[in-house]
Amino acid sequence: MTKSSEKESSGPASRETRASVVGGIHLSMDEECRKRSQSRFFKQYREKAFRLFTKKLGGRSNEVAEDLADELVRALIKRFETLEYDPRKGFRGYFKTSARRVLAKFYRERKRLVESTVLDQREDRVDIETRLADEFDGELVRSARNRVQAEVTPRDWEIFVALYETPATPEELAKRYGMKPNAVYTAKYRVIVRLRNAVKAITTD
Repeated sequence: MTKSSEKESSGPASRETRASVVGGIHLSMDEECRKRSQSRFFKQYREKAFRLFTKKLGGRSNEVAEDLADELVRALIKRFETLEYDPRKGFRGYFKTSARRVLAKFYRERKRLVESTVLDQREDRVDIETRLADEFDGELVRSARNRVQAEVTPRDWEIFVALYETPATPEELAKRYGMKPNAVYTAKYRVIVRLRNAVKAITTD
């Protein structure tokens, strides 16, 4: 998009179009209208979200930017299902506020991941991965798996399952998904951390 087109996108006509698309997402609309509006919204703002996160991440980690862009657009769609959108308040505020929340969540989870990994390395003769593998078919872990699978990206879940249920190596998965081996390990540990938290949550319910 050129600078001139970006300027045009903030005009009255564009605001009316945006209000129409956002308003069509609301749960009060019929299902066909909501699906059509959700699709238009995703196409309009997915690329913008990707560029924003790529910039925030310093031009690196395109895979992460892709994931965050998907998460942001899904979060906005979810919010506009129940929010009465007021065009007079401007869309940019909704977009930037939600983007900050998604990015803050990413950094919090990355920090927890690093801390958790360091803690696991210090545990004496305790291996969280082995425990999960041993209990993989247990009722408790099955419940946790169902919960976590709905929370993580399909790619992260596929990587986690492949590493435990197939002889695939991180290097093979890296080639399959067009990733670096380190990114495969990161995806696996993201799922492990969530599984561990889910098990704790279930046992304390």
